[in-house]
Amino acid sequence: GRDGGVMAIIGMDIHRSFAQAAFLQDGQIKREQRVELVHDRLVKFAKTLSIEDEVVIEATGNSAAVERILRPLSSASSWRIREWFARSRTRA
Repeated sequence: GRDGGVMAIIGMDIHRSFAQAAFLQDGQIKREQRVELVHDRLVKFAKTLSIEDEVVIEATGNSAAVERILRPLSSASSWRIREWFARSRTRA
């Protein structure tokens, strides 16, 4: 992770043409970043993530495309959280 090995949880609110990412560490939002939903920009964003980081994606129409780009660069547990979130949204 960043900041001396501390894992971050990155929540991504997916919109039609961009995602708003919030980086949470030690229970506080450390920074926010807007990421355009263009392949090259998503790849560039993904390369800034640490393997220890966990990514949580809002379950929307664009989330599958974002997930396909980020999944190879993220930890497996990140996607269990995302999948749980997606299932919980469909049950509500």
